[in-house]
This record gives sequence, C-alpha cells and structure tokens, in this order.
Amino acid sequence: MISESADPFDVEWESRRPVYRVYVWSQPDVIPTRSNRADIAWHCTSWRFTDVADVHEVLQWATRNSALHNQITIYVETIDNERLGLVRIAGTDPTDPAES
Repeated sequence: MISESADPFDVEWESRRPVYRVYVWSQPDVIPTRSNRADIAWHCTSWRFTDVADVHEVLQWATRNSALHNQITIYVETIDNERLGLVRIAGTDPTDPAES
C-alpha cells in the first residue's frame, strides 16, 4: 500500500448521496464427490442501496445478511462518459481469475 498526502481541492465534484451495490457470492454447501470447491461455480445475488447514511451502514447490512462462508463485494455506482459503472470499495470477486 502506498500512502501520500492529497489536495482536498483538486477534485471537481463530490456525491453526498452515493449509491452502493453489494454482491453476495456463494457456492453450494454440498460438494459433489471428487470435486474441488475451487471448481464449483459461484452464484451471485446483488443488492442496490440508496439513501444510505454512509458505507458503514452498507457493511453492517452485508455482514448481517450473508452466510459465514459467502464472499462479499461492495461497490459504489459512478457515471463516466454517461455510462454507469462500479468502483469496488471492499471485498473481492471470486470469479475474477486475477484475484485467485
């Protein structure tokens, strides 16, 4: 991790009402014989949050509403060149080979 000072005046805009998304990733509890958990497909349920106090509220929801072995990815929605996108702020995507 690299840390450096930042100028708080070099940004052009700020959203005071960000929209969050939570992806909850799961695999079946029962693994077929002779199968490795890494070879079993992931299932994803996604949730969209608006009118949220802050990211801590979203983190609390994600912690309360996911099973012990599920993985969670949290994003903030953003728009770039009039296209909707996501900025990951927590967790990993278990289907991304670069993160394996």
